[in-house]
Amino acid sequence: MLAAQSVWRFLGRAWRVVGRVWRVVRQRRRSIAWAASISMVMLVVSCTLGAHALSSLSSPALPSYQAHSAAVFLTATPTHPPASTSSGSGGSCPTVAGQEDSAMEAWQLNAVNQARANAGVAPLTIDPRIHGETLQHSRDMICYGFGHFVPPGTTPASRMAAAGVTFNWHGENIGEAGEGTDLQKVMWLFNSMMAEQPPNDGHRQNILSPHFTITGIGIFVENGSGSLWMTEDFAD
Repeated sequence: MLAAQSVWRFLGRAWRVVGRVWRVVRQRRRSIAWAASISMVMLVVSCTLGAHALSSLSSPALPSYQAHSAAVFLTATPTHPPASTSSGSGGSCPTVAGQEDSAMEAWQLNAVNQARANAGVAPLTIDPRIHGETLQHSRDMICYGFGHFVPPGTTPASRMAAAGVTFNWHGENIGEAGEGTDLQKVMWLFNSMMAEQPPNDGHRQNILSPHFTITGIGIFVENGSGSLWMTEDFAD
């Protein structure tokens, strides 16, 4: 009888040990699954950053005031005009086959005004003179290269002034994207700008600035490469 009781006590202890081990295994399974999920996310992130690093090797060095993100370059000018501006012709560029995308210009204006409404800021209205010079600037960037100061010798302020615009405040956002549909490209540009965080949020500040009342948006899409070039100028 004593031997049988000892056996039962031993089996009971063994069963409890097995139960504890099983609970640990189940907990570890959840931990392992969670760790695997985290590892997969990190893998995706590192691949994205790796692709960015590789693409930057073949790209020209950018001035420190520019931010490079994937295939899109984004830069904002100060919201207040410089003490003096200059204008100049920097030569001429060959015509590039492509077309204005007025539907995407309208989408961008609507997205900007919706963001301003959400921030309690008055909407912007299109100034045809600014629209004309931004569309030309988007074309010019294809030839001269991505930047605010093309053609050489010009600035966003001098371009608007040459178009007949008078202003106290001005700003400019530019972008270029080459992947996806035109809508996806413009959405990527807009969302990237709005996702900026202080103090590196010049594009977002331009979009939401209460100093601006008028704008012009010029979007030009190349036929061959499909690259979409966008210039948006702001003024008051």
